[in-house]
Amino acid sequence: MEGSDYVEMLKKLNGDKEQVLLKLKAIDMAIEAITQLSSDSFMKYSLSPVGGNDIGKEEKVQKRSFYDEYVIDIPNNYEDDMPLIEKFLFALNQKGGATAHDAADFVSEFDKTETNEQFRKRFTDIGSGLGRANKLDIKKVGKKYKYSLKKEIPSPTISFSLLNDSDKKNEI
Repeated sequence: MEGSDYVEMLKKLNGDKEQVLLKLKAIDMAIEAITQLSSDSFMKYSLSPVGGNDIGKEEKVQKRSFYDEYVIDIPNNYEDDMPLIEKFLFALNQKGGATAHDAADFVSEFDKTETNEQFRKRFTDIGSGLGRANKLDIKKVGKKYKYSLKKEIPSPTISFSLLNDSDKKNEI
């Protein structure tokens, strides 16, 4: 091969290198976006008018956390493939409340899908998010937070003794 052939080949390789670098940059940006979505700051955005239902007013963005919308449902049985949030709630229910690390230690005894350290990090994020959304009771113990399931407040009962006999006949 002649020297000019090498120069042409180097030019082509440099052009290919630039294209690969651009594609890698796009991949890095996509990974960063996915990481942000999966972190504790995962937010839903909804638009609502500033002045209530006033039409034509500027709109503002309200941030809503995933945990604000989450409905607590404590699983009766443990499954390795259940979502992490349910694993955390199961541990809290079994232990009657726990720090995120204690809940992770409990789950790590029988669940080997993640390391104890991974459970600790995720349970800390989940406990914090559910606590900020007022879905769990939180008590500071030293430098750590102990999470516990909220006690349900019984709904007021209606006394039916006030019904007269004609109302009782119409009951189903």
